[in-house]
Parts: sequence; C-alpha cells; structure tokens
Amino acid sequence: MVTRGFLSSGKTKKSKALPNSMLKNDFSEATQGEFRIKLNSLQPNISEAQEIIYQFFIELVQQSYPDVVLAEFKHLFIEPVPSANAEAIWALKIIIESQNELEFKNLFKRCCYILLNNWVGRRNYQITQDLIELVSNWENYHLPSGNHFQQMRVWLASFVNSQDYQEIKLFVSRYDENRIETNWTERYTSFLLAPQYMDERNPIEQRQAAQKFSKQLKEQFKFELALYTAHAQAADLKDSTFQNPTILGDEVLLLIKNIVARRGLLSYASLAKTFLSQIRDINYKDFKKSLLAYLFHSEKDTPLVKTLKTLLVKKVDNLYETYDSETINNSLILMTCNKVIKLLTLEKVGSPSPVFTLLVAQDNPLTLAVMLLKLVLISPNSRTHLEVCIALLIGHYKRKAPDKCQGFIKFLEICKIALTIYAENVQYNLVKMSNGQTNPNLADLDAYRVFSLHKSPPKKE
Repeated sequence: MVTRGFLSSGKTKKSKALPNSMLKNDFSEATQGEFRIKLNSLQPNISEAQEIIYQFFIELVQQSYPDVVLAEFKHLFIEPVPSANAEAIWALKIIIESQNELEFKNLFKRCCYILLNNWVGRRNYQITQDLIELVSNWENYHLPSGNHFQQMRVWLASFVNSQDYQEIKLFVSRYDENRIETNWTERYTSFLLAPQYMDERNPIEQRQAAQKFSKQLKEQFKFELALYTAHAQAADLKDSTFQNPTILGDEVLLLIKNIVARRGLLSYASLAKTFLSQIRDINYKDFKKSLLAYLFHSEKDTPLVKTLKTLLVKKVDNLYETYDSETINNSLILMTCNKVIKLLTLEKVGSPSPVFTLLVAQDNPLTLAVMLLKLVLISPNSRTHLEVCIALLIGHYKRKAPDKCQGFIKFLEICKIALTIYAENVQYNLVKMSNGQTNPNLADLDAYRVFSLHKSPPKKE
C-alpha cells in the first residue's frame, strides 16, 4: 500500500537514476522489447514512480512561469506528447501499466494540489482557473490511436466525476471573481473543508490548502459580522456599505444580543472555566453527571428540555463505562465531548441524530448551538470534530431546496455566529443606551446596543 501525503517540501527520497538512452525526447522511438528489458533492470515501484513525478512538478512550479508549468501538466496527463519530460512519462507509464487506478488518482490529485498551492501562494489566481478548465475539458484533447495512455483517459474520466475533483474545484472557486453561487451549501464552505484537512489519507498539500482556506473564510466572516454589528444599529443603516453576512435578516442583532447578554460569571466562557475547575480529580462516572448538569445549566425546564434530557442522560451515562472509576483527564474529556457532539448532531454516519432532528423540528436551533458551544469551550480540540459532523449533516441536506430545510440552515447560521462571538480576536459587548439597569435582561434587549472590537481585516492570499 502506497503511503499518501508523503513529501510536503522539496526534500524527497532520491529516485533511481534513468539511463541517458531513456531520456530522449522522443520516447516513442524505443521499441516495446527494449523498453521492457530496461524496465526489468531498474524499474522503480509505484511509490518511487510517483515520487519522480512529484519532484518534477515541485521543482518545475518553483522555477518556471505558470503557463509553462500548465503546459507540462497538460502534456503529461491530458494530452501526452513525445516532447514531454521523458523521465516523468517513463514514471507515469510504470503507474499505468501497474493497472492501479487508485494510485493513479492519488498521483493526479496530489500533482494538482502541488501546483495550486504554489500558484495561490504567489497570488497567480487566473492560472488556477485555467487548470480547472483544462481538466474539466479533457475530452476535447485527443490521443493518437493505439497510444498506451488510453487507459489513463478512462481513469481521468472517472476522477473528473469524483468527490476528489469536486473538492479541488471547491478550493479553486474562492479565487474566481466571476463565480456564481450554484448551491446554498456554498455559504458553509468553512465547515465543508473540515473533512478534507482531517482525513490523513489525503495528500499533505490538500490538507494544508483546505485548512488554510477554512481559516481564511472564518476570519472573513468574523470581520464582516463585527463591522455589520458596529454599523447596523446606526440611524443611517440604509446607506451603510456594511452588509449583513448572515441570511437571518435584522433578527441577527437580537440573536447576538441573546448570546452576548450573558456577562461576567454567567458568560458561557466563565461557566466553562468554572466547570473545568470543579471537575478536577473527580472520577469519570461523576464527570459524566456533571457534564449533563453543565450542558443544561440555565435551560428552562420545558417539555422540550425534559425530552432532550431523557434522550441524552442514558446515552451519556453509558459512555466508556470501563473508565468510570478512573480520575478524569484531558483525553477522557476530549473523547467524551466528541462523542456527545455526535449524539447531538450525527449519531449515524449520513443521517441526523434523534436529538438533532427533535431540536430542528421544534425550531429551536439556538438551544442546540449553545450546547455545542459549551462542549467546544471545555474541549477546544473538539471544534474540528464538530465541524466535520456539521459537514456530514450538510451532505445529508444538500440535495434539498433551501425552503425545505430552513430549520437546518438557521442552525448553521446560529452555530457560525455563536462560534464567532467566542473567538479570541473578536470581542462583543452590550451597552445600555439609557440610565438604570446595568445587567442585560433578555426581555429588555431593545434598550441595548451591541459593540464589537476586532483586528484588521483578513488578507486574501
């Protein structure tokens, strides 16, 4: 099995030397018999053949103009020609003749990310669109009859219709100034990228690109939300150039006030800190009971909350029972928070959990979002796990029209806002605009204005 994700820099395992006679530009002149004799004497395995091609593109993209690199990519994968790099073609032929479609696709995907990461890093955005256009239109390029690369065309056709290629296009789409949103799920790309950078089977270049892209989108949303809240309450709102980055309309301000209204010892961050200090040195069984009390703290004992408790209590009590007598530690906290996040979102892969379905159906996404926020606040490393679960939920709902899943979309918006408000580089505060009461009361939030402090806008890279 070939290890994917190998080689993140220019440092590589040295490949077997290719004899001068095989470096001729016109590779097709070698007879099949001569070719096989030479291969038998020094043929590298698939991993080494892949490494030859990776190193070729790493060096090429660092030293050559983008159009030259794209031409070499085309002449190797899309429309092979005799004048292409002989060593790269030799290595590619070894992979094709191995009849290993999976490793060809791994090779092709990683080569795409090697080029895209370098071009984006240098702000050569147009060439990223050109690569997508080239690959998408592969059928417009023809091979000579009998060419041994015909098999590659079959694999390439399959790759273009795969999820892997959709992920490449998702990454490149951000740099297309003429892009038109085609599906409502595109608003939640920061979540959709999480499975890519968490999947260790993906090439390191893809994981790095996805993580960087997701971070940029989150930073942009933080900045736009902070600007909007700073200006939306002004008298000249209609003339403001700062647009609402959510789709919740004016109710987003009340939502932010509801989340921010918990101040001082009652704030979610303070509550999380207090909880962590109180559970030190207790055993795991007691921790699970304390965790449930923490999650339902300050929730009114409504019929919905009672049902929710009934759904969760037994499942949480039964988690990792073999550790019940052990003292709580960070690993157990992480494991448990990740498991509870799944109970609240995606208990079975591909379908929402009963708790999630209940809360969304009851149009109560704020309760769900707050519970998830509480988990992330006591276990920050669980945030990525939450984002992966949300991405899988989006995959479940994406084929539905927006008007058929309004409850889910509202949950996504609230979850983004809740996580953003408690980000380190954005601070939200409520200020009462008249004398009197100083502690915000949810029934009197109209008397308050929300203010935000934020850093400079994120740079597009």
